[in-house]
Amino acid sequence: MLGGTKRSTLVLPLSGERLVCSAVGWHSVRSLKTLARLLELTCTDDQIEPDVILSDKTLAHKTKFDLSKTGMPSFFLLNSGAFGIVKEAGWPLYLACDWGMLLVLGCLRKMLNGSFIGLLHGALLEYSEQQGVVVFGPSGVGKSTTVNRFRAAGGRARADDILLLSWQDNRLMAYPLPTRSWYSAHWSRRLRYPFLPGVKVEKLLQLSRGKNAEALVEVPNSQWFAGLVEAMTMHCSFYASRFTAGAKKQYGEQLLNLAEKIADAYPPLELRANLSANIVDTLNCREWMGKC
Repeated sequence: MLGGTKRSTLVLPLSGERLVCSAVGWHSVRSLKTLARLLELTCTDDQIEPDVILSDKTLAHKTKFDLSKTGMPSFFLLNSGAFGIVKEAGWPLYLACDWGMLLVLGCLRKMLNGSFIGLLHGALLEYSEQQGVVVFGPSGVGKSTTVNRFRAAGGRARADDILLLSWQDNRLMAYPLPTRSWYSAHWSRRLRYPFLPGVKVEKLLQLSRGKNAEALVEVPNSQWFAGLVEAMTMHCSFYASRFTAGAKKQYGEQLLNLAEKIADAYPPLELRANLSANIVDTLNCREWMGKC
């Protein structure tokens, strides 16, 4: 493919897995290296089989998954099994090819190959170097407010929108990912958003608004599971809706397999948030706060 053209590869290491993004062409390579600097990772020239390819030019050997929309790059499923994205030359990656698009398609490729990784619309509250609480819920329920409260109490919270989840050795790891809105709001040449280290998820909480006092409450499994699946499909449904029927079925089954593994490992707890409370006390993680 595009022999003799400049190439680069970015590997995102996960627990027991890796997500490989490649770039072909001068503009795409520059965009990928910008993303690598942001994530505090390093691109290589190694020819590793990619999960997703960003390219300046039309990719050969594409199949029928094709999205073409004004103001948005095209994406394809290649015969190799990788996703390909064609980016307009000269546009910054966060405008011409949202980092979410690159990383979501890479994650979807892993899922179609049977890997237990996924994306979650949620927030990560980190109360030690390697431990944290994941909060999920629909847009507008208060995830960003919860993040701000946790930060004000001395905790670290790198993500309030999209997390990459990896299930390995009966444990769930969470990796924060940057969004276009976050990048646009905070942009500077020195901006960094460290991808590593991943955080072991100790609690997985559905978020709602408490009327009187803040509390962690056990809720019906069906309610919690439905909320979890909705949060796991939030960032993927736009792309998956354009799959063939067979690929849609494969993606849906793998997503449910991962959701069931998670549901078996965590109690169905809901954080009923109230601004009058101290969230650190609610989460019972004060003893860990000094280790952040």
